[in-house]
Amino acid sequence: MALKKCSECGGEVSDKATECPHCGNPIVTGAVLIPKPTSEIAKPQKRSFSIKRILFALFICIAVLIIIWGFGLGFISQATRTNQNGGLHFVNTMGQPITPQLQPTTDSLVVQTTSAGTFYPLQQVNLWGYSFYTSKIDGSESIDIGSSAKQTIAELLSQLGYPHPMTTNLAIIDADPTLMQPGEYIQTPWAGNVPVPISTFPENGLYGQVGDGAIIFMNSSNNWDLAVLTHELGHQIGFHMTDAEWTQYYELRGIPANTPRQTTDWYTSPEEDFAEVFKATYAQGSGGEWDIRTNYGMLISTNNMYDSVSPCYQIEQTALQNSLNTWEQNNSTFIVPTEVMTQLQDQAQYDPKVQTCRQTDTTQSPFGGALYERVAGPATQQFVKSVVARLSKTPE
Repeated sequence: MALKKCSECGGEVSDKATECPHCGNPIVTGAVLIPKPTSEIAKPQKRSFSIKRILFALFICIAVLIIIWGFGLGFISQATRTNQNGGLHFVNTMGQPITPQLQPTTDSLVVQTTSAGTFYPLQQVNLWGYSFYTSKIDGSESIDIGSSAKQTIAELLSQLGYPHPMTTNLAIIDADPTLMQPGEYIQTPWAGNVPVPISTFPENGLYGQVGDGAIIFMNSSNNWDLAVLTHELGHQIGFHMTDAEWTQYYELRGIPANTPRQTTDWYTSPEEDFAEVFKATYAQGSGGEWDIRTNYGMLISTNNMYDSVSPCYQIEQTALQNSLNTWEQNNSTFIVPTEVMTQLQDQAQYDPKVQTCRQTDTTQSPFGGALYERVAGPATQQFVKSVVARLSKTPE
């Protein structure tokens, strides 16, 4: 048996003993424990404690996020409801409505609604060599008027020989006048946001000059009436006429020189008369819907068969006979070709004495309505075409 000292009290202890008989300190047999320095022992204990704290904090954060996410899904499912129109509105946890902040859309074909108002963008159309803009006001979110309407507009412009420079800043709106409200605007690229007019469209169309361009509103219930659209296009031509051209037009139509271009009475307005004349000039053979409805210009019989009931009939026949006599003398023959007779009959209707009589004639047609209708004479139509030709020239 060998003896060794106790590491705790220093007393002698047998190497077979399991504890010190003097102090009770446990004795490790077969190996001697050599204690390490305090600094080397503390380091791993401190590092282990920091990692545990980090992991625990991370676990807590993840758990909180999962709870919030799950609660949020439940809130959205309870807060989103469908109204009678199929749209969505929002309520908070107490069931009270929430008004979401409306953001402007980036879709150029969709109506944009913000706190500032309702805005109708324009869609640019390029057809038949013409470039113009269109839009729609019908209570829906789309402003696309459809390919058929676009084709109709482009074909009409082409048939009229309408000046190309006049359409680059031209917008044609298919609109229901009953849906046009204050706080609504047309977004034009040349004049900014233009307020929509609050109008009943008494003539089924409405023209507005806006800066360097124009906006035409067409009543959507009339299915793109070409007579109406042509009339409104005539307003744009008239707007760009010079003062000298207007003076000449007054003389051709028998309009008193002191008459304002725009009057409160539609039927006596020279501007409306020009739009009517423009419509009639470019509507040869298109039917009665192209008649001039203002109070200026020449009056012709609506039906030659019943013209004899008018007190002006004999005056017209006298004018015709005078024209026939002159033609026969100049041509040394009594045989008058059909086309010549038609031309002389037209001239007789335009005779100043005949026109003066018809201005006060109230005779009714046997078919109902007035016996006469307004027309644009050859000189007036030629004048209108000359204005269109001038405006068709590209500015240098």
